[in-house]
Order: sequence, then structure tokens, then C-alpha cells
Amino acid sequence: METKIDKTLKEFMNVTAKTTVAVIVPLYGFWGDIPNNPVNGEVLKLALSRLYSNIHQLYLIFVAHPDSLPHELNNSSSVTNVLLKWNMGGNAKNLPVSRDASYPEYISEGMDYALKETTAQFVVVFNPWVMIQEGGIDILIDRSNRNDDAKLVAGYDVRSIIDPESFDLYNNTMPIEEYDVSCNFMVMPRYLAEMVELDPNYKTHAFMERDIWQQVMIKNFVPISSQRVPIFPFDFPWQDYESKERFNYDKAYFAKKWSFDPGILYQDTRGIYRKDKAGAR
Repeated sequence: METKIDKTLKEFMNVTAKTTVAVIVPLYGFWGDIPNNPVNGEVLKLALSRLYSNIHQLYLIFVAHPDSLPHELNNSSSVTNVLLKWNMGGNAKNLPVSRDASYPEYISEGMDYALKETTAQFVVVFNPWVMIQEGGIDILIDRSNRNDDAKLVAGYDVRSIIDPESFDLYNNTMPIEEYDVSCNFMVMPRYLAEMVELDPNYKTHAFMERDIWQQVMIKNFVPISSQRVPIFPFDFPWQDYESKERFNYDKAYFAKKWSFDPGILYQDTRGIYRKDKAGAR
């Protein structure tokens, strides 16, 4: 039985029905020359299987170094064959980047195309090693379209709360929302995307995300992650793709640009990033 709340939400969602959403999918790390690569065709197929909308028109922008993508002619789970299936739908664009392009360059290329070559009202970034719930993209866009200052909305990593088997059943009736930015799964309306300038000087994802945070905040909007949009990221070994030298470069550049240390630390023992909340603003 449809409740009053369900009916109200449906009516609200229909207000933005048939809008175009540009979805940037950076195939960063999906390279055939990486031994035992944790991001492969099987991961890509699973991630993309959840990437659909019941009410919006999605335009997918795949950013990749095409010569490095695994291609096995008779393997339907090969990365290039997975992409071929999505391209056959006619609503996709493939953007090439160089083999040594940084993750921020992948995002920048996709964002530039989305704003210059499409009429999309919303821009989404979706990392293809993240599992979202069925209908997750509609809920993400709905949250960004609500009448408050939270316009850049990211999915909330629930790995510490639930196990993979329970993910699809997860439903938080009193969702937590935190000030945060993550490109794993995030959306912003077009007008905000046009105000955010992706800085080409960054070499790592963590400082690029923090720079986006700063830009959104000084424009009097709010970046959040919301448990309304739960996500379950698979492990991605950033330490194998973004060196400590790049991290230190970005740290110095960010501090010079914004005049403070954002408190993002690189741990040599594990080779991963973490956020030092004492240094965050």
C-alpha cells in the first residue's frame, strides 16, 4: 500500500522527470598491464549494472586510456566488451586520455565534455568500483534537488556498518548526513558544476576532492555525504596508483593555494590516505 510519504516523494521526483544527467565514469586503473588487477571487467560489469534511472535520461561519459583496456575477443567480461554493450545504447561517449594521466585529469576531461557538449541538468561522477543500490542514482539526484544548501551530494560509505550480503536490504529511516566530498558517487546541479573549476595542478584524488569542497563552500553551498544514498566501494589500491611524491606535491600546492593544511595524511605503513579531522575545515 502506497503511503502518503511515498506519494509525496513520487510527486516530487516527477518534477525533475526526463531531465538529462551526464554521468562521468573514469576508468582509472582499469589497465591490462597491471598484474592481478583488482579492478577488472567483472567489477565493471557489476558496478554498471546498477547505473540506471527510472525517471531521468542518463548520458554516460567513459574516460579511459583505450590502448590499456583489457580486450579479449571472446570474453564477455573483458572491459572493452562490457563497454561495447553500453555504447550500443547510443547514449555514451568515450573520451581518451594519456596512459600517465592522473585521476584528476580523468575527472576534468569528463566534466569539460559534460558541460560543453551536453545539456545535462545534473552532473554525476561514478567510480566503477562502487556498488550502489537499485535506483540509487535517482535518490542521489533527488537529494541534490531539494530546497536546501546541500547541492553537492555524495554517497555514504556503509562498509563499516553492514556486510555485502545485507547491502541491498539496508534502509536507514533516520539517515546521517555529514560534511564530506567523495567522487565515488556524487552529483551536483549544472549551475554549480559550472562554478567549480577543476584545478589541473592536482595529481591525487584526495586533494582534488578537498579543493572541490573549498570551492563549493565559498560559494555558499554545502557538500555532504548522505546515508540516503548508501554505497559499498570495493577496495581500490590508491597507493599503487598515486605515489607519495604526488601526494606531497599536492599537499604543498593545496596549502599554498588555500593557506591551510587540510589534514589529509599519507601513511607509509599502509600506503593509504586518511583524514585528520583536527585539520579539517
